[in-house]
Amino acid sequence: MLLVLAGFCAGCCAEHLRRGSSGAGLLRDGPRHLERRSRRPAASARSPHGRGPRRSAFVLATKLGRKKGGFAEQQLQTLADCIDRGVAAVAETQSELRSQVTLVQAVADTLDPAQGPLEDRRQRFENLQQQFATQGAATEPPDSFVQHLAKLMISFLAGLFVAAVAELPRDNLELERWFRQPKGHARRIHGRRHAGTRLVYSGATLTCALDAHQSHLGPFTAQDLAPYHAAQPPPSQQAAQHRQQIMRTARSTKRRPPLLANLEHRYHQLN
Repeated sequence: MLLVLAGFCAGCCAEHLRRGSSGAGLLRDGPRHLERRSRRPAASARSPHGRGPRRSAFVLATKLGRKKGGFAEQQLQTLADCIDRGVAAVAETQSELRSQVTLVQAVADTLDPAQGPLEDRRQRFENLQQQFATQGAATEPPDSFVQHLAKLMISFLAGLFVAAVAELPRDNLELERWFRQPKGHARRIHGRRHAGTRLVYSGATLTCALDAHQSHLGPFTAQDLAPYHAAQPPPSQQAAQHRQQIMRTARSTKRRPPLLANLEHRYHQLN
């Protein structure tokens, strides 16, 4: 096989030498001496994509005796270092927050009905409030968090421990939880922090509509809503909506004069 290949190459070289410079030649510049070396650098032993046989993408790093790693590992190590530095920077603040969480948990236990009777929890709440008020003023410098907690407890005391009435919120906290969903619904509509006035003039029916899913699983059908087709808002909501329409008219510069004339006419009729 080698002899055949050598004979073929010798024949090709002889043919190119015979043709001379008129042909294309063995090289780009025409026929040259067979023993003459090219000035071009020798071809690299690496593969065309720049990887050697031991640097191929198909050779696992573990087979070469190295650990797994890469650019992602470096990024994760950088992130871990940043987290460690951040935790070390707020270590003192975290220790202070842990003591504050303990105080808040002690207050929360007095508001849990499962922690005892109403009067006992009220007495523990008042004792904690007096303790916090004394403790906040006794420290040097005064503990601002404990003082604020004592003031907050005394302001909420009147509405926390009240006699339970069926189908009504138990205390101020439960009342806030009951209004949390309507407030969140209103904030998602207009995108502002405050809940808006919609709860004032339509809250009587809005809260019931938002809580309807608690007793009815699944979407409402026409048969489910048919009994309520003639339902009317309560008189309090109708009066609130009427006042809201008057206020909107009064804010308009174009509609304000007719409104004032109408109010003046109604006042004269009453007299």
